[in-house]
Amino acid sequence: MSDMSNSKENTRITDFGTKFKNRLAGSFQDWIPQLKGNIQDIWLNPATHLIPEDNPVGVAVAAGPSAERNIHLLKDRDLIVACADRAAATYGHLFRSFYVGTSDPSPLIAKLYKKMPTPIAVLLSVYSHQQAVKVLKDRKIPHYYYTPAFKDDNDEEFKLINKLLLTLTETPLMYGVSDSGSLAFRILVGLGCRVIGLVGLDYSEPYERPIEKWSLYPAYRAWMEAHNIEDIERMKQMMNVRRYTHPIYGNDYVTDVSWDSYRGKFLTLLEIAKKQGIKTINCSEGGSLYTEWLPCQKLEVFLKEQLPSS
Repeated sequence: MSDMSNSKENTRITDFGTKFKNRLAGSFQDWIPQLKGNIQDIWLNPATHLIPEDNPVGVAVAAGPSAERNIHLLKDRDLIVACADRAAATYGHLFRSFYVGTSDPSPLIAKLYKKMPTPIAVLLSVYSHQQAVKVLKDRKIPHYYYTPAFKDDNDEEFKLINKLLLTLTETPLMYGVSDSGSLAFRILVGLGCRVIGLVGLDYSEPYERPIEKWSLYPAYRAWMEAHNIEDIERMKQMMNVRRYTHPIYGNDYVTDVSWDSYRGKFLTLLEIAKKQGIKTINCSEGGSLYTEWLPCQKLEVFLKEQLPSS
């Protein structure tokens, strides 16, 4: 009998009709090859190797439009800064030192790390693209990995896949890191910060900005093509694009179902942190981030109160 074990043509795939396959098969088709390519590097650099800092105050920075208003106030400040990938590439030159977090599995982020000022360390998803990992290795930038956890409390398949990923990667499973802005916040929590300011975490688009310049516009176009939709106004209705005014900062912004999802997950993360005694203050001075229990404060006031001698 001939050995057929290595023949892809003779591999039988049985479809059990699982919900997990239906919801995540497309993503895993892209992610698993990257996980496979990173696995040895992952084992050497799990996020648990990050050494906590003895500093209670930190600032999480994302690349939301509101950051342009006040980011200059962080220049050369003596505090812990953790940035989303695009924010670090744009504003990294302002900081004495900073950490970076990325949740983006695409090769596009590699170019951000090529020109980015050197961070203290980078926290990567185990699904990060090999091009980005290569840049970090070439630049000898310390980097560590986490495993994005699939969260569904009532789904036994999600619980199983989380357990499998934890066993395989030996990196910490992390909930609430659906975007790199929330990952920047998680980095600060992991470093021991008990007071955290938020800068540029908008989770929305400025009302006056043309839709063609929205950060989610490329995703809109791809979604329209996939669903054979040509009328952008119809797409906006289907995505529930709508206008609001921030009750504290007074800016007009536009949100949709995608931003709603990211914002909701981040607020859940902040609520968990609050229960653990971590004080978070929204200093973004714009965007859509608001709830009654999240204080809002101008960044200038936050810095005077938290770092009076800086």
